[in-house]
Amino acid sequence: MLKKQSEKTLIENGLKFSCTPSDENGKFICGISKPIGIVGNKLHNYGITNLASYDDYGNQVITKTDLPVLALLFESEIWRIDCTEFVPIPGSGDFQKEFKNEESAISYILRYFFEKNEHIDELNKYLKNNSG
Repeated sequence: MLKKQSEKTLIENGLKFSCTPSDENGKFICGISKPIGIVGNKLHNYGITNLASYDDYGNQVITKTDLPVLALLFESEIWRIDCTEFVPIPGSGDFQKEFKNEESAISYILRYFFEKNEHIDELNKYLKNNSG
């Protein structure tokens, strides 16, 4: 489960997230997205991806985003961020990064969504060169 400070940081930056409950070993996964309309990085000719989550009343909430949804995983004391748009094989902009603590992972997520970075540049280049 994410720390309250991490949740607050994501919310204050306009990001949406949905996490599974922790299992008996503490393992969990969160999907994190930047909704359309939030200022930050954007992909050209990408289309729209949806992140489904649930509110406090059990109602499904769909977040539309024009960036890949990141997966934040915690397992065996390791934090990992995955971006896998080109499953089953890695493609442009896909990555997997490990972190020793939650704060570093959250900081990286903010950089991904809001600062110039090689992952967005690589995926934008691919989309530009492969648009119909």
